[in-house]
Amino acid sequence: MGLQSLFYYCLVTWLPAVLTDYHMQENDTGWVLFVIQITMIPVTFCSPVIANKMKNQKLLIVFICSLMLISTLMFAWLKSQWIYGNAIMIGLANGLSFSLAILFFSLRTKSTANAIKISGMAQSVGYLIAAFGPPVFGKLHDWDESWRSSFYFLSFSVMLMFYFGMKAARMKYVEE
Repeated sequence: MGLQSLFYYCLVTWLPAVLTDYHMQENDTGWVLFVIQITMIPVTFCSPVIANKMKNQKLLIVFICSLMLISTLMFAWLKSQWIYGNAIMIGLANGLSFSLAILFFSLRTKSTANAIKISGMAQSVGYLIAAFGPPVFGKLHDWDESWRSSFYFLSFSVMLMFYFGMKAARMKYVEE
């Protein structure tokens, strides 16, 4: 929960500055954010239905983390080349990751009461973790003006998300 939000918050906060440094016109950076957001909308609503019908959501975790990792490395190495394709990948990954994180609260519990407790804990801790993302992303840019260190930080976050996502995708219930 927290790592997918960290990824999203870093990009929403810093992407216009990154793209401006990559010589994109300021008004065009808003369109990139728009593409990310508009791509997220249908995916966020459709993916829980698909994920709920799957016996194993590990394939979704692999797909989500692959898209996120590819997009962060594209920003680090290709900068603003293929930016709209990259924005679509980010939108797909973020929409899938958010809805899957929320879905896991009900899939991995046996009762509504337990789902509420797990959701409250995961969201509280998760958003606390996510809040540290944008300041760290920005501080890394202070040390490395190329933005690469910032995107490597996001790549590391994606790898952690993959690890914890695979654990969450196991067919085990969270007990009280």
